[in-house]
Amino acid sequence: MLERFLQFIKKHALFNAQDKLLVATSGGVDSIVLCNLLLKAEIPFAIAHCNFQLRGEAADGDEAFVQTFGSENDIAVFTTRFETEAFAQTNKISTQMAARELRYKWFEELKEEHGFTKLLTAHHLNDHVETLLLGVSRGGGIKSLTGIPKQNDWIVRPLLTFTKEEVLAYAEANEIEWREDASNASTKYKRNFVRHELVPRFEELNPNFLNTADQLMERTAAVAKIYEQHINVLRQDLLLEGENEITISIATLVQKELSTTELADLLAPFGFAYEQCQDLLENLAGLSGRIFKSPTHELLFDRTELRIREKSASEFEPISIGKFDSQVELGEFYQFTIENAEALPIDKSTANCQLDFSKLKFPLEVRKWEEGDKFTPLGMKGQKLVSDFLIDQKVAVFDKEKVLVMLSDGEIAWVVGHRISDKFKRSAKTHQVAYFKKISVAQG
Repeated sequence: MLERFLQFIKKHALFNAQDKLLVATSGGVDSIVLCNLLLKAEIPFAIAHCNFQLRGEAADGDEAFVQTFGSENDIAVFTTRFETEAFAQTNKISTQMAARELRYKWFEELKEEHGFTKLLTAHHLNDHVETLLLGVSRGGGIKSLTGIPKQNDWIVRPLLTFTKEEVLAYAEANEIEWREDASNASTKYKRNFVRHELVPRFEELNPNFLNTADQLMERTAAVAKIYEQHINVLRQDLLLEGENEITISIATLVQKELSTTELADLLAPFGFAYEQCQDLLENLAGLSGRIFKSPTHELLFDRTELRIREKSASEFEPISIGKFDSQVELGEFYQFTIENAEALPIDKSTANCQLDFSKLKFPLEVRKWEEGDKFTPLGMKGQKLVSDFLIDQKVAVFDKEKVLVMLSDGEIAWVVGHRISDKFKRSAKTHQVAYFKKISVAQG
């Protein structure tokens, strides 16, 4: 087994003599066998053990066992304890997911503090195949059918070529002691159900099922690599990066004749589900103005293009503007001055604003527009809903959400960046002008 172990490491270039190795060690047979093989090969390493405090005395016994193992073999041992259940409840995730997040964050901290370059985990071929079957059950993309990668960033898995049976046989032949986790036998966990219920049934159909599945994943991984290159080309062709969003031309999207699978993988970094992409492709002709939402992003159909942006982390807080304020931030920065009308040329830019100072009551209020807001657009006599005005101006849904209004004593004097109110306009009778002039784009 030692020779195969070293050949596997060499074949897949998992690590070399210059690497500083850290081994994730639970105290179970898999991780202890991995440590034993490294010791026999005289490859230096350190151990990292997590006590998730989920199994009482048994968990404490695992921790003590790993510390003793390290001491007896002159191996540096790093241990930590987590309040796993509390973390899971706070973050509203499963206990298993909480344990995963906690341990890998801690491994990263050890990497930074001590200079480790490779983290070795003791996943074996059975784990590999179980991951494949779990991927099938969840209906994931092509990557979910490739199992556990031999190497993922700094994490490597040098036991991935061995079955659980081979690991156990090696441990018994070499009289290796280990700790048994009783929870591994419980089928209430999905992976254990696959391990104890599904895999044995497949082995009834094919006694060599584990190796057959391994070969399938190898071939699938090769196809997945080619497919990922194809998706990367699509990203370069279709995704146009703007200042705060990414756009996709609908005409180009139609021309490419993408499948739902391709679109789902194209949009995967933004968190959109397969079903959403299917809905999107089936209704390209009639979705203008519709918004799709993922946990992290929003996608808007905006007539000729799809617009993707991150969900806003913060809302605009209403502000007050006093007579003597010289600079204000209204989404963008504006310089505010009070000018003599005779000396000030008329500014017709919709980005800027000139109002009759005598008609304003300070402080002015600036807030996001709300449903039901009305004003009298410049050049009109009657009032108009701001919502209708923005539709007439063909302001996209994403941009509508950013629109601010400036109010004087509760009345809208300016739909910021779009139109002033006729009631507050500068006229021939105006002596002083309240002038808001855009000076730069807001930062951050």
